[in-house]
Amino acid sequence: MSEQSKRMLRGSARAATGLVVIGVSVGVAVVLGTGVIAVPGVERGIVSVEVDTSQNATSSLVCAGAFGELGADPKRPTVAVPGGSTQVVVTGEGATERELEREQPVGSAPLVVDSSARESVAAAERQLVATPTLQGLAASSCAEPAHEQWLVGGATGAFGGVVLGTALTVLAGSVAARARASHGPDSHPPSRRAIRSLLVESGHAMTLLFAFFALSSADVLLARATLDAHDAGLYAAGQILAKSVLFLPSFVSVVAFPRLARGGRRKLHLAGLAVVLGIGLVVVLGTVAFPGLALTLVGGASYAQTGQSLWEFAALGAVLAGIQLLVTTALARRHTRAAWVVWVALAFIAAAGLASDTWTALLHWVLAIDVLLLLALVALTWRDRFTAGELSEQP
Repeated sequence: MSEQSKRMLRGSARAATGLVVIGVSVGVAVVLGTGVIAVPGVERGIVSVEVDTSQNATSSLVCAGAFGELGADPKRPTVAVPGGSTQVVVTGEGATERELEREQPVGSAPLVVDSSARESVAAAERQLVATPTLQGLAASSCAEPAHEQWLVGGATGAFGGVVLGTALTVLAGSVAARARASHGPDSHPPSRRAIRSLLVESGHAMTLLFAFFALSSADVLLARATLDAHDAGLYAAGQILAKSVLFLPSFVSVVAFPRLARGGRRKLHLAGLAVVLGIGLVVVLGTVAFPGLALTLVGGASYAQTGQSLWEFAALGAVLAGIQLLVTTALARRHTRAAWVVWVALAFIAAAGLASDTWTALLHWVLAIDVLLLLALVALTWRDRFTAGELSEQP
């Protein structure tokens, strides 16, 4: 068996194991969500508050006015010309009436019935129509004014932009891919080996990204399940700051990933890690210098007990941001063992969460484990698995 076949076999095994881990995680989430295993809960009584929203508000009903006959004016066959007098009947107390102005004062004008929002007022109008072409009694109810517009077909608002942008992206990518396949130097269809390699690599990427997602979210779930409602709320408030610091330097990973995947400078990821940790350090120092501002970001005075530990939450976010960059590096440089390291760290966090009885203890455990994970990933990605030329030749 060749070295390439052995590598493919090992990769397939790792991908299959990752899928099993994901399946088990989803099963655990379903079991906990359906109530098969009892999870500590918090019950609170319902607090009812009565609010008077009417205040001095007024309610208005609009009556259409004289009946409009379509085609009554031969010169304007598409215009409904009002004519005749209407009689308006109003029920309720405290109502006032006023007419609306029209361009052509023909027939009874539209009428507005105003009343207090506290009063129940209704109105209707009727008219005896007698024209050379129409005879009968017309009646209609007066209703609150409304303005409706309809778009038939298509999409509206921001969702329409998302749909359009997605469609154009897929269309442009399809056209470009077909053009390259038809006119590029590699016009032959991909081999089975290339397809298998792509599937295996996709499995590795999915496993690693899911592991990082679970790592960055598991502590909040553990706090909710193992701590009382008060401590869990304090920990969740601090996590707001941690997540903010995590996403703040995410642009570094976006910029570095293409260069890493193309086999750029060997220690490029370490330079990026320095930038990420530098940004995190600035936030940590800012949290120490301006604790009141940091406390406002996590919920205000109600979470004042987190004030002394907010800098630790900021440090946790900075460490997670560094881990995110190294996870991106592992994906670009095909360090498949990185997923196992992250899963092991997640297992330690789960054990620490079950053993912690306070939110500060959980925070210290999670911060320590994430720092060790960061160092382990630095060691793992210190040397490239492939050279720049091998990266470009990998399918």
